[in-house]
Amino acid sequence: MKRFFQSQTIATGLAIFSMFFGAGNLIFPLKVGLLAGEKNIWAISGFLLTGVLLPLLGLLAIILFNGDYKAFFYRLGRIPGATFILFCMLIIGPLVAMPRIVTLSHIMVAPFLGNISLPIFCLLFLGLTFLGTYKENRIINLLGYVISPLLLISLIIIIVKGLLVRSEMTTSLDVPGVTLFWESVKVGYNTLDLLGAIFFSSIVITILKENLKHDDQLKLIAQFIEEA
Repeated sequence: MKRFFQSQTIATGLAIFSMFFGAGNLIFPLKVGLLAGEKNIWAISGFLLTGVLLPLLGLLAIILFNGDYKAFFYRLGRIPGATFILFCMLIIGPLVAMPRIVTLSHIMVAPFLGNISLPIFCLLFLGLTFLGTYKENRIINLLGYVISPLLLISLIIIIVKGLLVRSEMTTSLDVPGVTLFWESVKVGYNTLDLLGAIFFSSIVITILKENLKHDDQLKLIAQFIEEA
């Protein structure tokens, strides 16, 4: 049992989970549920399509390209590929994802920290993030053994509390189920998990290949990644 929890596979799986679970995954499902009400099957189906299945396909695509996202995009040509990479990096970086994560985190913790100002919180938050990711070879262990368990525990507490103190199900707006489905498809895509899958998976695969080279028991996995 101890060896199971110390497994690099478990740490990697939890690390990928925490990479994918960002601010969008916390906000958008609540929005979808609020709009859907009793028509939740339509909304859930659309959200899962682009919020779960599409990122999974992105993960598989990067595995097939041996973790090399440049080779993945350069199939379009060197200049178009580089342009797409820059565009995607800006979206999951300073233009959309990072500001969304920082502002959401600030809103959630500010009441408990004496209404700390956003600029000061940004410096502290991003500084801690930098310290946690400065050494690339420790990212998987940090995410897998520290961040992910805390995230899962927090989610379980929120879900259980929500079920215990829940009110009656809200009635959905007068919107056809098909319309809810397509709205949820767009909302699921806005989590940016597809872009995250492409670039985060590349980081994970690169780190894994380095770590697995030194573990005789996991050399077959490393060989599989090399040959994929």
